[in-house]
Amino acid sequence: MKFLAAVFLVLALSSLTVAQSSHIEVFGGFSTEHIAPCGTRTTNATGESCAFEQGELQSSQHYYNGWNAAGTLGGHFIGFTADIAGHYGSFNAAPSLSRYSFLFGPTVRIPVSKITPFVHALFGVVKQSSSGDSALAFTEPNIAIGGGVDWKRSKLIAIRLVQVDYEWQRNPTSGLPSPHGFRLGAGVVLKF
Repeated sequence: MKFLAAVFLVLALSSLTVAQSSHIEVFGGFSTEHIAPCGTRTTNATGESCAFEQGELQSSQHYYNGWNAAGTLGGHFIGFTADIAGHYGSFNAAPSLSRYSFLFGPTVRIPVSKITPFVHALFGVVKQSSSGDSALAFTEPNIAIGGGVDWKRSKLIAIRLVQVDYEWQRNPTSGLPSPHGFRLGAGVVLKF
């Protein structure tokens, strides 16, 4: 309930920036996600699965590779961002696993000549599915807090040199620590 209240407050405050709307930015690029299911450990003391998987990532060591797309509507400094990402991995218990996040929240930009650093706080859900084990499927609250740097190439195009977000999600298994980790991305930003 507190999570939903926080999301509602952020969305309400962010919607105020739409009134000062002067431009739209659309981002698309590569993304990798590193989730540590129980903090820095991959299993808890009892040997049970402590997050969304019932096995361990084989070769990728809890890294998921995928894509990230976002749109930001707002003024010169403050905007509202809708962020969608898809990440994919492989587990012992599941031949393929997909994670999709749907996040929304405020973004603050600080344009400095050709470089524009930004920070954002995004709130929403992560939806995970598995082709091999329905027990690995869930939809849970998700938060991503971070930022990055865009390099202006022209009036309409920028290169997102880096975007780094700290992610947290509620654990679908009651009583176990919440999965958290980092998401790293880069790509192209189109400005309208």
